[in-house]
Amino acid sequence: MDMLKYYNEKNIIPVHQDIVKSDFGRFRFQREMLYSNLGIQPSYFTGKNVAEFGPGTGDNALVIMQNNPRNITLIDGNVSSLESLKLKIELGVLDPKVCKIIDSSVMNYGVGNEFASLYDVVISEGMINGNENPDKIVNHLFKMVKPGGVFILTSVSAWGVVDQAVRRVFLPAINNIASSYFESVQIASGIFRSHLSNLPTSKPIEDWVQDAVLHPLTSNYIFDAEDVIDCIK
Repeated sequence: MDMLKYYNEKNIIPVHQDIVKSDFGRFRFQREMLYSNLGIQPSYFTGKNVAEFGPGTGDNALVIMQNNPRNITLIDGNVSSLESLKLKIELGVLDPKVCKIIDSSVMNYGVGNEFASLYDVVISEGMINGNENPDKIVNHLFKMVKPGGVFILTSVSAWGVVDQAVRRVFLPAINNIASSYFESVQIASGIFRSHLSNLPTSKPIEDWVQDAVLHPLTSNYIFDAEDVIDCIK
């Protein structure tokens, strides 16, 4: 089951960031340090056309907004994500003059107009792995990057899923006790809460469990940096 189908079937957005509780300043610092470690200074976003695929609740986009991009296009096919993004626009959390929300899956986006607008920055975090034909998704996204632009994406190696594989040993017992998916979420959250509390993250335990433990792994979940390079070289 690919990620989008899983999210829509369960009606979830397991990528929330508790930035009110954990302090937006700290969350912004973490995100900007990530970009900096990738060789992208936060000021690079200033005046740029940015596209983010799979933006979830739009929390990461909030950080990019602090650096005054020309515009940012948020593309998602998850119904719950789209509702959350639209609510942020309505509440003025995201600026409608800068942010544009598009309801589309990755592979359907741009079909028919050959990407009338190319982007200075294309972002796809935690979205490619777990989908069918991740190589086709990477190639599709790469076509949207302007020459000299930046492509930010998440890849996952075999070592990157060892911790998930170990935790999944508990799943048969959890699902045997639970009467519903969301009861499985609560039971698993109780088991793994101490794991998440030792990680420097602002993601709620329930989201982490849904995204990292309960999501059904597929044979194409492992798609590492070498695979990405093979796609775009």
